[in-house]
Amino acid sequence: PAPVDDALACYRWAADHASEIGADPRRLIVAGDSAGGQLAAVLSHTMKKEGMQTPVYQILIYPWLHAVGNTKSYEDFGEAYPLSASLMAWFADHYLNDKTEINDTRVSPILEEDFRDQPPALIVTAGFDPLHDEGKAYAQRLREADVPITYRSYDNLSHAFTGMGGVVPAAQQACQEIAEDLRDFIAELAD
Repeated sequence: PAPVDDALACYRWAADHASEIGADPRRLIVAGDSAGGQLAAVLSHTMKKEGMQTPVYQILIYPWLHAVGNTKSYEDFGEAYPLSASLMAWFADHYLNDKTEINDTRVSPILEEDFRDQPPALIVTAGFDPLHDEGKAYAQRLREADVPITYRSYDNLSHAFTGMGGVVPAAQQACQEIAEDLRDFIAELAD
């Protein structure tokens, strides 16, 4: 998938040119929401498999982690706004060359066999979201592999709540908590 190739190229460029941009290549963090969360997860797995420096932290906000879309949250919130099951099917139809690619871990990182030695993670899900269950399941896979994880489920919010902070107080609060989690992690790195 081209977006995965692009994400990997960006990460590698940032690692290779860290000193030029005032960064530490050993302290890179990846983050993304929805499909961006999927890219961050795939990137973390790919770097480990290639024996490269993985990010030190990954933030996955209501991530898309499995192209099948057959969880209970797809059933319960398949008509939710702003992300519905039919819209997810449309995205998949336009993203994949054919249905066999749903089992490619670059598309469905939850299908990875080995979750050991992944970067610590903050995984955030929204309650009214078809993607809720896959984010929760991914957090569990990391936990089972002894990866340090913070999991937050904002049960009263919908997919894409990070863009609703100006009008939805609970979304603003959730974004502040995510920022605080990141700040706390960075402070621990500095120690």
